[in-house]
Amino acid sequence: MEDFAIKNIVAGNYFTEPLYLDDGFILTVPETPVGQHLLKMLDKWEFASVRTGGTQQDFYTSDDKAKRKVAVSLVNDGTKLAAAEAFFNGLVSYAMNVFTKAALNGKLPYHEIAEKVREVVEELKVNRRYLLQVQQEAKSPTAGYLGSHAVRSTILSIVVGMQIKLPSHRLIELGVAAFVHEIGMIKLPTNVYESKGELSARDKEMLSFHPAFGYELLKENNFPVGISIVAMEHHERENGTGYPRRLFGQQINLYSKIVAVVCSFEAITANRPYKKARNGFDGILDLLKNQGQIYDDAVIKALVQAVSVYPIGTFVLLSTNQKAQVIDTNQLSPRYPIVQIVDVTGADGKNPVVETSPGSLYIVRSLTRNELA
Repeated sequence: MEDFAIKNIVAGNYFTEPLYLDDGFILTVPETPVGQHLLKMLDKWEFASVRTGGTQQDFYTSDDKAKRKVAVSLVNDGTKLAAAEAFFNGLVSYAMNVFTKAALNGKLPYHEIAEKVREVVEELKVNRRYLLQVQQEAKSPTAGYLGSHAVRSTILSIVVGMQIKLPSHRLIELGVAAFVHEIGMIKLPTNVYESKGELSARDKEMLSFHPAFGYELLKENNFPVGISIVAMEHHERENGTGYPRRLFGQQINLYSKIVAVVCSFEAITANRPYKKARNGFDGILDLLKNQGQIYDDAVIKALVQAVSVYPIGTFVLLSTNQKAQVIDTNQLSPRYPIVQIVDVTGADGKNPVVETSPGSLYIVRSLTRNELA
């Protein structure tokens, strides 16, 4: 590869081989024109040149030889992804074990749970996107889902906490609060919260008691008040329409606001006895609509910035009609994440990784599992 001066690149032109920012990060592939937005960003970042083994031309050549030369370091390291999956599954098993014991004897080990959450915080600091991808792709159960819900909520809450720059000790507090926020459910008959049909008026009333049940259980086990209150408040809403106390915006604890958003997002994107999971993009859209202003806008913004409009793990259709998977976020522009193209393979057997942008390669829509098959 050789350096190519950015000042000599014409917006809308194609390169016969991939264009790299450096030896490990690809900017465009041969099928994608160089967009004006990309050139402006490179100028803003004060890059004078890029690297390529190809030549510039004003038309696209569908050249198999050029396609075969697409080679980029595979960002989705299979070993790291497998380790993240094992870590996630271990957490779900741990959660189910804790909840089962609590249902039998009413005991919850605060310090043990806090230590487990500390491990999650450390894992997210190192392997955030791998763990986000695993929790997005993991098949959520339709029955006995409390363990999976607790773990997903914990991961997403900590990610939001990181986005708003909470210090480590508060990330652990937030994570513990998310882990046990639905603990009151274990005081209810299983058929109430795992019902496949519409609940009766009596069952709905019974379900509305679970925040208070959870709060009392956590107090009995000496959880800090700042954590216990989240079990009570995670169904409160900014406009006062939540329960059990119908609190308004500033009356609601910050941790409770975060868990409320994350809990709702997880519920949309996971299987439940009464519905099938929707994809992460739909979940983000529902939150962004924020109909009735029921969620804190700052928390929604932090979640979107942390996981992007197309959350990590989501499969998408690109403007080049190629299929790709979102593998990382773009903090500067949540609508344009980093993706890995899945239907183009280089000579080394790896898939190209590109950053989407409005003026170059962009996402048209998310894909369903049937479309992927």
